[in-house]
Amino acid sequence: MKKFKIAGFGEVLWDMLPSGKVMGGAPLNFAYHTTQFGCEGFIISALGSDTLGLELLDLIQKIKVKTNCLQVNHHLTGTVDVKLDNNGTPTYKITENVAWDFIAWDDNINICSSELDAVCWGTLAQREKQSQSVILQLLQSVKPDCLKVFDCNFRGTYFNKEVIITSLKYANVFKCNEEEWPVLESYFYLQGTIENQIIQLANRFDLSYLAYTMGKNGSIVFHNGKFNYQQSSKINIVDTVGAGDCFTAVLTVGILNELPIDLIHKKAVESAGFVCTRAGATPTLLNTSWEV
Repeated sequence: MKKFKIAGFGEVLWDMLPSGKVMGGAPLNFAYHTTQFGCEGFIISALGSDTLGLELLDLIQKIKVKTNCLQVNHHLTGTVDVKLDNNGTPTYKITENVAWDFIAWDDNINICSSELDAVCWGTLAQREKQSQSVILQLLQSVKPDCLKVFDCNFRGTYFNKEVIITSLKYANVFKCNEEEWPVLESYFYLQGTIENQIIQLANRFDLSYLAYTMGKNGSIVFHNGKFNYQQSSKINIVDTVGAGDCFTAVLTVGILNELPIDLIHKKAVESAGFVCTRAGATPTLLNTSWEV
Protein backbone atom coordinates (compact mmCIF):
# COMPACT_ATOMS: atom_id res chain seq x y z
CA MET A 1 0.00 0.00 0.00
CA LYS A 2 1.25 3.45 -0.90
CA LYS A 3 1.63 5.96 1.93
CA PHE A 4 -0.75 8.62 0.65
CA LYS A 5 -1.00 12.11 2.14
CA ILE A 6 -4.57 12.75 3.28
CA ALA A 7 -6.00 15.76 5.11
CA GLY A 8 -9.12 16.42 7.10
CA PHE A 9 -10.12 20.08 7.11
CA GLY A 10 -12.30 21.68 9.76
CA GLU A 11 -13.31 21.29 13.37
CA VAL A 12 -10.97 20.01 16.08
CA LEU A 13 -12.48 19.91 19.54
CA TRP A 14 -13.23 18.09 22.74
CA ASP A 15 -16.36 15.92 22.76
CA MET A 16 -17.76 16.27 26.27
CA LEU A 17 -19.30 12.82 26.67
CA PRO A 18 -21.20 11.57 29.74
CA SER A 19 -18.11 9.47 30.52
CA GLY A 20 -15.70 12.42 30.21
CA LYS A 21 -13.97 14.44 27.48
CA VAL A 22 -12.43 12.82 24.41
CA MET A 23 -10.80 14.40 21.39
CA GLY A 24 -13.10 14.82 18.45
CA GLY A 25 -14.18 16.66 15.36
CA ALA A 26 -15.04 14.78 12.17
CA PRO A 27 -11.95 15.94 10.20
CA LEU A 28 -9.62 14.86 13.01
CA ASN A 29 -11.39 11.52 13.38
CA PHE A 30 -11.06 11.04 9.63
CA ALA A 31 -7.36 11.93 9.58
CA TYR A 32 -6.64 9.63 12.52
CA HIS A 33 -8.25 6.62 10.90
CA THR A 34 -6.34 7.18 7.65
CA THR A 35 -3.11 6.96 9.67
CA GLN A 36 -4.26 3.62 11.07
CA PHE A 37 -4.41 2.36 7.49
CA GLY A 38 -0.83 3.39 6.80
CA CYS A 39 -1.30 6.87 5.33
CA GLU A 40 0.02 10.24 6.47
CA GLY A 41 -3.03 11.87 8.00
CA PHE A 42 -2.98 15.66 8.31
CA ILE A 43 -5.37 17.89 10.23
CA ILE A 44 -5.94 21.40 8.92
CA SER A 45 -7.57 23.34 11.72
CA ALA A 46 -6.99 25.66 14.68
CA LEU A 47 -6.80 25.37 18.46
CA GLY A 48 -6.81 27.99 21.18
CA SER A 49 -3.76 28.72 23.30
CA ASP A 50 -5.77 27.73 26.39
CA THR A 51 -5.24 24.65 28.53
CA LEU A 52 -7.73 22.60 26.52
CA GLY A 53 -5.89 23.50 23.32
CA LEU A 54 -2.46 22.57 24.61
CA GLU A 55 -3.79 19.29 25.99
CA LEU A 56 -5.47 18.49 22.68
CA LEU A 57 -2.35 19.36 20.66
CA ASP A 58 -0.29 16.96 22.76
CA LEU A 59 -2.83 14.20 22.26
CA ILE A 60 -3.03 14.72 18.49
CA GLN A 61 0.75 14.48 18.23
CA LYS A 62 0.72 11.26 20.25
CA ILE A 63 -1.68 9.60 17.80
CA LYS A 64 0.69 10.59 14.98
CA VAL A 65 -1.67 12.83 13.02
CA LYS A 66 0.45 15.48 11.26
CA THR A 67 0.08 18.92 12.86
CA ASN A 68 1.99 21.03 10.29
CA CYS A 69 -1.26 22.80 9.43
CA LEU A 70 -2.77 22.92 12.91
CA GLN A 71 -2.80 26.57 13.94
CA VAL A 72 -3.03 28.20 17.36
CA ASN A 73 -5.00 31.45 17.61
CA HIS A 74 -6.49 33.65 20.33
CA HIS A 75 -9.95 32.04 20.31
CA LEU A 76 -11.09 29.32 22.69
CA THR A 77 -10.53 25.68 21.79
CA GLY A 78 -13.71 24.07 20.48
CA THR A 79 -15.95 21.94 22.69
CA VAL A 80 -19.16 20.00 22.10
CA ASP A 81 -21.58 18.75 24.72
CA VAL A 82 -22.60 15.25 23.59
CA LYS A 83 -25.68 13.48 24.91
CA LEU A 84 -26.40 9.83 24.08
CA ASP A 85 -29.82 8.21 23.84
CA ASN A 86 -30.53 4.62 24.89
CA ASN A 87 -29.16 3.35 21.54
CA GLY A 88 -25.89 5.28 21.88
CA THR A 89 -26.96 7.79 19.22
CA PRO A 90 -25.49 11.24 19.94
CA THR A 91 -26.95 14.73 19.90
CA TYR A 92 -24.62 17.72 19.95
CA LYS A 93 -24.49 21.24 21.41
CA ILE A 94 -21.58 22.94 19.65
CA THR A 95 -19.78 25.98 21.10
CA GLU A 96 -19.63 28.91 18.67
CA ASN A 97 -16.86 31.41 17.82
CA VAL A 98 -14.05 29.02 18.66
CA ALA A 99 -10.57 28.56 17.20
CA TRP A 100 -11.52 26.31 14.26
CA ASP A 101 -14.04 28.91 13.06
CA PHE A 102 -11.08 31.18 12.27
CA ILE A 103 -8.58 29.07 10.33
CA ALA A 104 -6.29 31.31 8.25
CA TRP A 105 -4.52 30.56 4.98
CA ASP A 106 -0.76 30.40 5.62
CA ASP A 107 2.45 29.04 4.11
CA ASN A 108 2.04 25.66 5.78
CA ILE A 109 -1.38 25.09 4.25
CA ASN A 110 -0.12 26.36 0.91
CA ILE A 111 2.76 23.85 0.91
CA CYS A 112 0.54 21.01 2.11
CA SER A 113 -2.12 21.68 -0.54
CA SER A 114 0.30 20.90 -3.37
CA GLU A 115 1.22 17.52 -1.84
CA LEU A 116 -2.16 16.09 -0.83
CA ASP A 117 -3.54 12.95 -2.44
CA ALA A 118 -6.95 13.45 -0.80
CA VAL A 119 -8.77 16.03 1.30
CA CYS A 120 -12.01 15.62 3.25
CA TRP A 121 -14.27 18.38 4.53
CA GLY A 122 -17.84 18.94 5.69
CA THR A 123 -20.40 21.66 6.29
CA LEU A 124 -19.83 22.49 9.97
CA ALA A 125 -16.46 24.18 9.44
CA GLN A 126 -18.11 26.44 6.87
CA ARG A 127 -20.40 28.14 9.40
CA GLU A 128 -17.99 31.12 9.57
CA LYS A 129 -16.85 32.89 6.42
CA GLN A 130 -13.14 32.85 7.30
CA SER A 131 -12.76 29.08 7.57
CA GLN A 132 -15.10 28.58 4.62
CA SER A 133 -12.94 30.79 2.41
CA VAL A 134 -9.84 28.77 3.33
CA ILE A 135 -11.60 25.50 2.48
CA LEU A 136 -12.46 26.86 -0.96
CA GLN A 137 -8.93 28.17 -1.47
CA LEU A 138 -7.54 24.76 -0.52
CA LEU A 139 -9.86 22.96 -2.95
CA GLN A 140 -8.70 25.30 -5.72
CA SER A 141 -5.02 24.77 -4.83
CA VAL A 142 -4.73 20.98 -4.65
CA LYS A 143 -3.25 19.06 -7.57
CA PRO A 144 -5.71 17.97 -10.28
CA ASP A 145 -5.76 14.30 -9.28
CA CYS A 146 -6.30 14.99 -5.57
CA LEU A 147 -9.35 13.08 -4.35
CA LYS A 148 -11.90 15.57 -2.98
CA VAL A 149 -14.17 13.98 -0.38
CA PHE A 150 -17.24 15.82 0.91
CA ASP A 151 -18.75 14.23 4.03
CA CYS A 152 -21.62 16.54 4.84
CA ASN A 153 -21.87 15.91 8.62
CA PHE A 154 -24.86 18.20 9.10
CA ARG A 155 -24.97 19.56 12.63
CA GLY A 156 -27.81 21.67 14.00
CA THR A 157 -28.53 24.63 11.75
CA TYR A 158 -24.91 24.99 10.57
CA PHE A 159 -25.53 24.33 6.89
CA ASN A 160 -27.46 25.75 3.96
CA LYS A 161 -28.18 24.97 0.33
CA GLU A 162 -25.52 27.33 -1.05
CA VAL A 163 -22.74 25.73 1.02
CA ILE A 164 -23.86 22.23 0.04
CA ILE A 165 -24.03 23.08 -3.68
CA THR A 166 -20.58 24.66 -3.65
CA SER A 167 -19.07 21.66 -1.87
CA LEU A 168 -20.75 19.15 -4.17
CA LYS A 169 -19.41 20.99 -7.21
CA TYR A 170 -15.85 20.47 -5.93
CA ALA A 171 -16.33 16.89 -4.71
CA ASN A 172 -15.74 13.68 -6.60
CA VAL A 173 -16.60 11.55 -3.55
CA PHE A 174 -19.66 12.25 -1.39
CA LYS A 175 -20.84 10.53 1.77
CA CYS A 176 -24.17 11.10 3.52
CA ASN A 177 -26.29 9.21 6.05
CA GLU A 178 -29.99 8.44 6.15
CA GLU A 179 -30.72 11.21 8.67
CA GLU A 180 -29.05 13.83 6.46
CA TRP A 181 -30.48 12.62 3.15
CA PRO A 182 -33.96 14.26 3.51
CA VAL A 183 -32.23 17.66 3.42
CA LEU A 184 -30.74 16.80 0.01
CA GLU A 185 -34.04 15.30 -1.12
CA SER A 186 -35.75 18.61 -0.37
CA TYR A 187 -33.03 20.93 -1.71
CA PHE A 188 -32.61 19.09 -5.02
CA TYR A 189 -36.15 17.74 -5.57
CA LEU A 190 -34.95 14.15 -5.64
CA GLN A 191 -37.66 11.65 -6.49
CA GLY A 192 -38.36 7.92 -6.53
CA THR A 193 -36.52 5.17 -4.69
CA ILE A 194 -33.33 5.89 -2.79
CA GLU A 195 -31.40 4.32 -5.67
CA ASN A 196 -33.09 6.66 -8.15
CA GLN A 197 -32.34 9.63 -5.92
CA ILE A 198 -28.68 8.62 -5.58
CA ILE A 199 -28.38 8.43 -9.37
CA GLN A 200 -30.00 11.86 -9.75
CA LEU A 201 -27.62 13.50 -7.27
CA ALA A 202 -24.52 11.72 -8.59
CA ASN A 203 -25.33 12.72 -12.16
CA ARG A 204 -26.15 16.32 -11.27
CA PHE A 205 -22.77 16.88 -9.63
CA ASP A 206 -20.69 14.37 -11.61
CA LEU A 207 -19.76 12.39 -8.49
CA SER A 208 -17.45 9.41 -8.99
CA TYR A 209 -18.53 7.79 -5.72
CA LEU A 210 -21.60 8.34 -3.56
CA ALA A 211 -21.86 6.53 -0.22
CA TYR A 212 -25.16 6.38 1.64
CA THR A 213 -25.10 4.91 5.14
CA MET A 214 -28.12 3.67 7.09
CA GLY A 215 -26.72 2.71 10.49
CA LYS A 216 -27.85 -0.78 11.49
CA ASN A 217 -29.61 -1.16 8.11
CA GLY A 218 -26.36 -1.19 6.13
CA SER A 219 -25.01 1.07 3.42
CA ILE A 220 -24.90 1.66 -0.32
CA VAL A 221 -21.98 2.81 -2.48
CA PHE A 222 -22.70 3.98 -6.03
CA HIS A 223 -19.80 3.95 -8.50
CA ASN A 224 -19.53 3.59 -12.28
CA GLY A 225 -23.29 3.28 -12.62
CA LYS A 226 -23.49 0.32 -10.21
CA PHE A 227 -24.69 -0.12 -6.63
CA ASN A 228 -22.77 -2.05 -3.99
CA TYR A 229 -24.75 -3.05 -0.89
CA GLN A 230 -23.39 -4.10 2.49
CA GLN A 231 -25.15 -5.17 5.68
CA SER A 232 -24.03 -3.76 9.01
CA SER A 233 -22.18 -5.99 11.43
CA LYS A 234 -24.13 -7.37 14.40
CA ILE A 235 -22.44 -5.64 17.31
CA ASN A 236 -23.01 -4.37 20.84
CA ILE A 237 -23.10 -0.60 20.42
CA VAL A 238 -21.47 1.61 23.06
CA ASP A 239 -21.89 4.80 21.03
CA THR A 240 -21.89 5.73 17.34
CA VAL A 241 -19.71 8.84 17.66
CA GLY A 242 -17.14 8.92 14.85
CA ALA A 243 -18.30 5.75 13.09
CA GLY A 244 -19.19 7.65 9.93
CA ASP A 245 -15.81 9.39 9.92
CA CYS A 246 -14.08 6.02 10.08
CA PHE A 247 -16.24 4.75 7.21
CA THR A 248 -15.23 7.76 5.10
CA ALA A 249 -11.54 7.33 5.96
CA VAL A 250 -11.49 3.68 4.90
CA LEU A 251 -13.44 4.49 1.74
CA THR A 252 -10.90 7.19 0.86
CA VAL A 253 -7.84 5.00 1.48
CA GLY A 254 -9.35 2.16 -0.51
CA ILE A 255 -10.16 4.38 -3.49
CA LEU A 256 -6.64 5.82 -3.54
CA ASN A 257 -5.24 2.29 -3.58
CA GLU A 258 -7.57 1.37 -6.45
CA LEU A 259 -8.99 -1.61 -4.58
CA PRO A 260 -12.23 -3.34 -5.66
CA ILE A 261 -15.28 -1.45 -4.45
CA ASP A 262 -16.75 -4.55 -2.81
CA LEU A 263 -13.61 -4.98 -0.68
CA ILE A 264 -13.44 -1.26 0.17
CA HIS A 265 -17.08 -1.17 1.20
CA LYS A 266 -16.83 -4.31 3.36
CA LYS A 267 -13.78 -2.94 5.16
CA ALA A 268 -15.44 0.43 5.73
CA VAL A 269 -18.47 -1.25 7.29
CA GLU A 270 -16.32 -3.53 9.44
CA SER A 271 -14.15 -0.67 10.73
CA ALA A 272 -17.07 1.68 11.40
CA GLY A 273 -18.82 -1.11 13.26
CA PHE A 274 -15.80 -1.61 15.49
CA VAL A 275 -15.77 2.12 16.37
CA CYS A 276 -19.36 1.72 17.59
CA THR A 277 -18.23 -0.92 20.11
CA ARG A 278 -15.91 1.53 21.85
CA ALA A 279 -16.49 4.85 23.63
CA GLY A 280 -15.49 7.92 21.61
CA ALA A 281 -14.56 8.45 17.99
CA THR A 282 -10.92 7.40 17.86
CA PRO A 283 -10.30 3.90 19.24
CA THR A 284 -7.37 1.86 18.03
CA LEU A 285 -8.66 -0.44 15.30
CA LEU A 286 -7.79 -4.09 15.85
CA ASN A 287 -7.67 -5.06 12.17
CA THR A 288 -6.32 -2.66 9.55
CA SER A 289 -5.40 -5.25 6.96
CA TRP A 290 -7.52 -5.34 3.84
CA GLU A 291 -8.72 -8.85 4.56
CA VAL A 292 -12.29 -9.09 5.84
